[in-house]
Amino acid sequence: MKGSEILKVLVACEESQRVCIEFRKLGHEAYSCDIEPCSGGHEEWHIQNDVLPLLNGNCEFQTLDGAAHRIDGKWDMNFSSQKKLLKMY
Repeated sequence: MKGSEILKVLVACEESQRVCIEFRKLGHEAYSCDIEPCSGGHEEWHIQNDVLPLLNGNCEFQTLDGAAHRIDGKWDMNFSSQKKLLKMY
């Protein structure tokens, strides 16, 4: 991976958008996804839906601002917020 490469990143179980915002600051195309509305203030980057249909890429989705998006191929990175997973178990 080159330093100037823009990554497509999906951060699951993240309504706070803390991780998503940090990837955006680095210039990446990052989205948060949670069944809860976002509290990070960026509806244009948040998918309020079940993450499972999105995990493998090759998907279409809508962010909370109503914009439609498409990922052709796989995400460059996708992961879950560990804090939320710990609360679930």
